Parts: sequence; C-alpha cells; structure tokens
Amino acid sequence: MRCSVVMATCNGERFLREQLTSLASQTRLPDELIVCDDASNDRTLDILTEFAVSAPFPVRVTARPSRLGVKDNFTDALQRATGEVVFICDQDDVWLPSKIERSLREFARHGVHAVATDAVICDEELRRVGPTIANAAGLSNGSCNAYTRQFLHLALPVPDTPTSYDGWLYSLSRWMKVRADVREVHQLWRRHDTAVSGWKQSPLRRRLRLPGQLQRLERLVVHVDSAKRLRLLNREIANLDVISE
Repeated sequence: MRCSVVMATCNGERFLREQLTSLASQTRLPDELIVCDDASNDRTLDILTEFAVSAPFPVRVTARPSRLGVKDNFTDALQRATGEVVFICDQDDVWLPSKIERSLREFARHGVHAVATDAVICDEELRRVGPTIANAAGLSNGSCNAYTRQFLHLALPVPDTPTSYDGWLYSLSRWMKVRADVREVHQLWRRHDTAVSGWKQSPLRRRLRLPGQLQRLERLVVHVDSAKRLRLLNREIANLDVISE
C-alpha cells in the first residue's frame, strides 16, 4: 500500500530536523514526503532542501510566497499527495519508528479509510508533561491521523466555516463509520511557546488563560443536549488539567 506523509511548515527551524529524522527512521518508510511551506522567513526551507538530498524517499517542497494559514496550507498539501494512504505530520513532533508500519497494518486489516494512533504530550525537550492525547481530548488531532486518498477526495476542501481541517476530517470519518483507531503510542506530541495549535508550553512554566478557556466552554455547551454537554465538559476539563499542572 503506497503511502504519503504530508507536512505543512511555517518557521519550523527550531524542531524540524528532529521530525525529519524520525520520518527517515521509520521501519516502513513513506513513499513520498509532501511539504507546503507557508512563507517561512527562517531556515525552514534550507533544512528541507538539505534533507531532500539524503532522504531515503522523494521529498517535494512547495514554497508559498505569501501566508495562507494552517487550515488552507494543510488542505492544499493533502490534495497534492499521491499515496493510497496519506499521513498528516506536524513540523515539531517526533514519530516513533513504528508509526507508519502499525497504521498501514490497521488499514489492511480492517479495510477502513481512517486510522489514528496515540501520542504522548511532551514539552519542548520531549519530556512527558501530560497524559496521552487519546486520554486527554480524543484522537481528532491531525498529526495522529492518516486517511485514504479516496476519503480525502470526498472530504476536501474543508467547508468554509470556523471548523479546523483536522476536526472536519475526523468528525466526517467518525460519522461515516470508516475509522479504526489504535490506542497505542507511536508519537511524541511536542507543546511549546510557538506551537500553532493545542496546548502551548512556555520555556519557564505552563500558563493557563482561564477567562478565554471558560468563554470557549460557554460557546461549546450552550446549544447542546445534556449528554453531549457532559462529554464536552469532561474533555475540556481534561485539557485544562494538562496545561495548568
């Protein structure tokens, strides 16, 4: 089963080399790496160019002259992939060597269109600072997921709403019942002060902006039934526990 890894970069020089090294260390190498860079002004493109020379798989880099933002950048990158299975990859994480091989085995075993593996939440030095993503908030995070190209053709582009690209893909695949998630850790999910999404980690101490978080909770729960409201609150409380320790 041919597979692609898709990465959206933006000023990622700080951690990018570690992630690229982890991709080249997979027990089952990807057949291609697709990178769309969102107008970086640091050494991100230099690092990608250097890696492409020695990488054990083809690396295709698109450098954008102006910034699109995470949602549109990732959406375009996903549509450029040619593999039967497409893995979503963040620029600042580290994949364990087993991630691709384990995920592809799950695709083949169940004939599904979406597979997620779990990740440990770490600080910028890759020290564990919380539970796994599955135990904290569920496996909707994009970098945990892989999808078939057939499913992506159906799901993309993302509707023109505030919905995140990864939330849309995960929700649609769950609704269609075409997922087989694996609650095994195959990734280190790095949180740091320049992370674009999720929990952020300051070099000195973790900070929680409670007013903003509480307002978000109010928006989430105001229009849902009691059972769903309880599930949402439990998930958000778990998030708050992680970033306020």
